[in-house]
Amino acid sequence: MHSHFTSQRYRSGRIGEADDKTGERVCAYITVKDPQTDVNIMSYCREHLTAYKVPKRVVFVKVLPKSTVGKILRRELRAQVNN
Repeated sequence: MHSHFTSQRYRSGRIGEADDKTGERVCAYITVKDPQTDVNIMSYCREHLTAYKVPKRVVFVKVLPKSTVGKILRRELRAQVNN
């Protein structure tokens, strides 16, 4: 998922969120330069990822928290989501 989104000018971070049914679900946070629907992203993920890696929810954000070397800071992303 990351290589496709990077090549298409996307950045994404995935974190686990609480889910009543399964305990945890995958949620993708994506920055986009060109508007895309989450349906297109979900269909791409279903086609190229195994079922358990497909995000259950897609959220578009303006900026993802990054470290000085460019890694997505999942802990800060999770904190932003919970606030």
